[in-house]
Amino acid sequence: MTTEEWFVGDRVYVPRISPDEGIELKILKFAGDEDEEDPIVDLLFRERDHKGLIIRECFRSARLSELEDPPRRPIRGGPLERARRNMAPVKCGCGCGRETSGTEFRQGHDAKRKSYLLKVARGQEEGNISLVMEELERRGWMKFLKK
Repeated sequence: MTTEEWFVGDRVYVPRISPDEGIELKILKFAGDEDEEDPIVDLLFRERDHKGLIIRECFRSARLSELEDPPRRPIRGGPLERARRNMAPVKCGCGCGRETSGTEFRQGHDAKRKSYLLKVARGQEEGNISLVMEELERRGWMKFLKK
């Protein structure tokens, strides 16, 4: 999955430049004509050591079509370890806004989300019923509605 629109300062992932998810690539500028279909993007490449100190910093270029969102692979150590390794933060899918270790939900927050969706579907809480039913179906939680 890639972002529809990129901006200067966005963190990106380009597997050709480095398959290491801990490498920081940020957009510095878009080079060339803005009418070009696949313009060149200038990137700042930063590599950090295990303490978070920059050990290498240089510039790289890639085509706009090569840019991807940074991977969301879960790691041990939670959001603090993601930040220390300079990985992109991942917000919890329940809506609390807290960061996770890379998974969709913080521990126990999937149950919190499911409970809210089921209450809306049963009419016990206010909400958009069509969106709720769609999410319950997508997540495979419709079986809990029947109980």
